[in-house]
Amino acid sequence: MKKILVPTDFSANAGKALEFGIKIAKRASAELVLMNSCNMVDTLVREKTVLEKKYNTAQEEATDLELAALKEDIEINHRIKVSTFVYGGPVISSIIQAVEDTKADLLVMGTLGNSGIKEKVVGSITSAVIGKINIPLLAVPLMSEWTEPDKILMAINDFEQEIDAARPVFELAGLFNSKVLATVYANENVDVVKDYVENEWGLSDYTDRLKAKYSYTIIEAQELYGKKFKKAVESYIHENGVDILAMFTHKRNFVEEIFRKSVTRKMSYSTNIPMLAIPV
Repeated sequence: MKKILVPTDFSANAGKALEFGIKIAKRASAELVLMNSCNMVDTLVREKTVLEKKYNTAQEEATDLELAALKEDIEINHRIKVSTFVYGGPVISSIIQAVEDTKADLLVMGTLGNSGIKEKVVGSITSAVIGKINIPLLAVPLMSEWTEPDKILMAINDFEQEIDAARPVFELAGLFNSKVLATVYANENVDVVKDYVENEWGLSDYTDRLKAKYSYTIIEAQELYGKKFKKAVESYIHENGVDILAMFTHKRNFVEEIFRKSVTRKMSYSTNIPMLAIPV
């Protein structure tokens, strides 16, 4: 993990994500990359006027100054390398572009957690980025407080695809000597006996393969049953003192986006703890 990208609009929520980004960057000896998408006037059908150009220049200069002050504070107080970037344009596309431009290894963003208010901009932006980038995204709820992660819960939905994709989970676990709890969920409303047998065998085999590949990490396996995935996971998190939830996300086509909403995106709105969304 060499570069950690943290978008910021200088709000409290962005500040919470930055706090987590700093802690991880410091432990990983990684570079922290700050970016902002400032509110510029954009015209597609005509030339910008002189007034509009002056406005855009003033916005960019003001943002540069804020980022420079933040960079200086972090470098002095936390002794890590910081670089900054300013983009002009829609926030979501700017973040996606910044991921590509900076070649970051991890994106850290704030979210509103269990407020459940999807209309809130910060939660919507974080959710919208999930599934559109090729690096892990750590969504940090506003109410969460930094603590070195002791337990990371990894929710599995594909025993075949996610061995290699799980690497970011074990990189993070390695930094903080965290235990990884590998879990698979089955709905109680379907054939429980069949699911139990299949999940028990699949999870046991999967865990053995994880232990062979990531031998430096303590790994435990657990089957989760319940009528709703969200409730089953939240109960497990509460009962077992989990610090980070890791979930895998798959790219969806237009039809899937409409009719099959991403479970990972849904969890980003409601989780009380940081959630690591990993692209597969």
